[in-house]
Amino acid sequence: MVQTAKEMARVHMRKGEDFVWNATNITKSLRKQIISFFVEYNSYIDIRFISKPLETILSQNKNRDNVVPENVVLKLHNKMEIPTQDEGHSVNIIF
Repeated sequence: MVQTAKEMARVHMRKGEDFVWNATNITKSLRKQIISFFVEYNSYIDIRFISKPLETILSQNKNRDNVVPENVVLKLHNKMEIPTQDEGHSVNIIF
């Protein structure tokens, strides 16, 4: 799936078109991999990090049709690294 998404991104970048890469890249190392891919094409990197308080996430999760086990949510939350300003040309943090 990632390879297909990357190929679609390549098409847009070759044409100089804007596009959104929507992904849950919670760690800097995961983001670095995809950012490096975009840098190869001299792309403008605009990061929008959107999150909610943990209490809200856990509450909403309990009301989902397909509940994610709480220990999985907590593990991901504990691994989360908020993007830093040096990761893109523009970095916006939204809570």
